[in-house]
Amino acid sequence: MNLATAKPVHAIGSKVECTLSIHNVIWYHPLRGAIFTGHDENGVHHTVRASPLRTATMARRVGKGEIWRIDGFWESYRGNEQILAIRCTLTKPTNGKLLVRYLKDNFTGIGERRAQTLLSFFNEQGKNLSCILDSKDVGSLLDVLPTLESAEVLVRQWHEKMAETRVVIGLEALGVPMSLSSRLLRIWGEDALEVIQTNPYFLLTFVSWDKVEKIASSLGLGSRDVRRLVGAVEAALYDRLDNKSTITGHVALRTRVINLLNRSLHIFPQWSRAGVQIGEHSIASALDGGAAVGDRAKGYQTRTVSMMEKYLVDRINEMINGEKPAQSRLFDANGQARANTWDQLLDSLFDGEYLTQVFKNYEVFKHRLTEEQREAIISVIEHEIMVLKGGAGTGKTSVMCVIHDMIEGKGGTVYQMALSGRAKERMREATGREAVTIAKFLRDAHNGKISIQSDDLIIVDEASMTGLSTLYRLFKVIPKGARLLLVGDPGQLPPIEFGLTFHVLADKISKVHKVELTQVHRQSFQTGIPQIANDIRDGKIPVLPKYEGMKEGVSFVDCDPEIMVDAMFNIYTELGGSEQAQIIGTVKGGKAGTLVTNSWFQKKLTSVEGRESIGLVMEQFAVGDPIIYLENDVHLDLYNGTFGKVVAIRRCGSTPSLICQFQGKCEPDIIEASDLYKLSLAYAVTTHKAQGSQFACVIIPILRSRILDRTMIYTALTRAKRQVVFIGNRALLDAAIIALPSVATRDVGFRI
Repeated sequence: MNLATAKPVHAIGSKVECTLSIHNVIWYHPLRGAIFTGHDENGVHHTVRASPLRTATMARRVGKGEIWRIDGFWESYRGNEQILAIRCTLTKPTNGKLLVRYLKDNFTGIGERRAQTLLSFFNEQGKNLSCILDSKDVGSLLDVLPTLESAEVLVRQWHEKMAETRVVIGLEALGVPMSLSSRLLRIWGEDALEVIQTNPYFLLTFVSWDKVEKIASSLGLGSRDVRRLVGAVEAALYDRLDNKSTITGHVALRTRVINLLNRSLHIFPQWSRAGVQIGEHSIASALDGGAAVGDRAKGYQTRTVSMMEKYLVDRINEMINGEKPAQSRLFDANGQARANTWDQLLDSLFDGEYLTQVFKNYEVFKHRLTEEQREAIISVIEHEIMVLKGGAGTGKTSVMCVIHDMIEGKGGTVYQMALSGRAKERMREATGREAVTIAKFLRDAHNGKISIQSDDLIIVDEASMTGLSTLYRLFKVIPKGARLLLVGDPGQLPPIEFGLTFHVLADKISKVHKVELTQVHRQSFQTGIPQIANDIRDGKIPVLPKYEGMKEGVSFVDCDPEIMVDAMFNIYTELGGSEQAQIIGTVKGGKAGTLVTNSWFQKKLTSVEGRESIGLVMEQFAVGDPIIYLENDVHLDLYNGTFGKVVAIRRCGSTPSLICQFQGKCEPDIIEASDLYKLSLAYAVTTHKAQGSQFACVIIPILRSRILDRTMIYTALTRAKRQVVFIGNRALLDAAIIALPSVATRDVGFRI
């Protein structure tokens, strides 16, 4: 045995301080901590467990080859020593074997021998290699490296690698979370630290007012510093954006600003109290500096939000009035000139023969189109921008299918997309055409992977979830002359992000052409789902019978939150389990929230059925578990909201992994232990995650929550094809249905 690298035995619970070169990330969760391995200065291999309950600093995932300082205690796990970290800090390699390993692992043309030669050469001269690199001393490096180019490359790559570390160390000293470093570097580069030191209130986009106030105080800013006054206006407007509103009235903004300026007085007594005069001065300073725009009559906005809303208003008005294309010629996929699709379709309206044949072909193989649906299809020809709205199951997808047939028959191109991965998969399945997420469409457009022409049609499904910034970015890549069809249901959930778009455009007073579908096709009227859905959508309390087992329709079970999970399990099992039933909740936390429900269901089913399972820290999965993917992963072709199931556990290597079959994919995917944080159990999911999906039966727990409103109840209800079971407090359900939906409380400047 090599005694130089043998790991000594330490007293469990004793302190440990070491600096590690990271070797492997075994497991990571942004909220629950991490397990990783690394080598110390002597080459000794260590395993580190960083728990958020114990770790003060573990704000981002460690990376292979990075150098981290670990402070913690020795603990025992399955007979082996490991470190329980209480503090993990990104640092820079300064000397010794860690510096050699860092250069070898991270730099072009630097192997272990050359890295060791560099280190030894400067050590013999009494110099520090990392200081040579920090000072960009290319001349000294030429004493060892063969060419000027190799020395310049090493210095450049060193500073690129060290940029985040330097910023992280500097920002951490100011109390800025480490998780922000990479974002600040993307915005300001290596000047990020200097920018924040110059004006800490630039951080308000990323962190809370209270944290920025502490940083400002440490930098010596006074209570009447104009940077602080302007920052208070920005913070007030950002807070309004967090509450989804894009515009704020004068008195409301002034009140918020005064409250913010006075909130820190108990911590920093040297600061003086603000009143109306200072509030007015703050708003005036923000307007003068361009941090806010607006006036007393209209209200105030951030400059960015105002610009986005104005751009959309101008562009949509142009489309309503007949926007002219920027290019005169159109080309097919082979680069050959072709006729304008819409000119051909407009010509076809005169005799109606082409459309009659399109309708007939669809009806032969599918079903008869209603007059509403035919009107919608024809309206797409006549209007450059259009809203197609209607409740769940009213046949919006059928309209999209015929529109595809109609345009493709004239050689045109349709791009169809939705906000979530699950919604785009449902769109693809329903239309039989490729569909993408809006994020992928925007990425492909910016990267030149797709070339959108001036007579293409863009269809956005589930458009009620599309917020201001998303629609703005979409319009920025749509060329003049191209057409836009927004499809959705104003009765469903509003956007998660700030602002309103679809709801404004779909409103009766909007100038955008609208067609509404009213006849329900998805659920048969015998189920009672369409009638009850309409009542809830309109704010009317429905009549709900008691639950009587598996039976078409909508029912209610009175139940206390203390026993709700157990009651839901019995109903879930009776309705057919994960193959037939889905629990759609309104909240994650609490006694019957989705987190508790998922954990309880899994433990119960794993125990009863004896299913194989794995557990790693706080992650627990078993074969047969329904799951949902939580991120957009282009490489795996998996998207946020994609449902699946654990089909096997692979125990190969030091840590197990999951083999998962996701909906819409032919082959299963392997999810490594270090990526388990991208998955969640899906016995119960939130309404936002369920939007865009359909299930045979739906169970909806009614729990007290500030976000519970009729749009959430309506959206959850209309995910079901056959049966819905509400469970909880009936008075709470009725109150949520009667109250105005949350969308009505949003104040926006966007109007058409």
